[in-house]
Amino acid sequence: MKILKRNCLVGLPIILALGVWLIWCPFQAWAGFDIRPDGTLSFIDSEGNVQASIVIEFARTPDERSRGLMERQTIGHDEGMLFIYDAPDDRFFWMRDTYVSLGIIFVSEMLQVVYIARDTEPLTETRHWSRGPAQYVVEVAAGFSERHGITPGTRITWRKHTE
Repeated sequence: MKILKRNCLVGLPIILALGVWLIWCPFQAWAGFDIRPDGTLSFIDSEGNVQASIVIEFARTPDERSRGLMERQTIGHDEGMLFIYDAPDDRFFWMRDTYVSLGIIFVSEMLQVVYIARDTEPLTETRHWSRGPAQYVVEVAAGFSERHGITPGTRITWRKHTE
């Protein structure tokens, strides 16, 4: 009985520590990033040339899409978030609880940029509208689209990183 009690006193903290470590470790794989590196997205010009590529975090679920980049303190010039919707529709985005200025790139179901809301003002509730149906939205650092020549008609493509 004493051996069992002693083993429980020693084993329980080890099991608890292991459990915390197993939960914590997956998040540490991207702890140095403001963007979880789920994949890579490229912007393609009309001649098929890659204009720019960024590391992206996917926002697929309603909860992920509603949170977006809220509460993020920074975003790198080669990072972004891809919002994926089931069907094209008019899209409205705002900057509530978003601390950095963004470019919001609205993309059609045919994977072509339809509109870009440039240099959005942080921490505001101004609505930025897609100006037509969009099935995808890419949020990037302000000034990104100007630096890389991203305009309506530019196409996007992405790939998911392997786990």
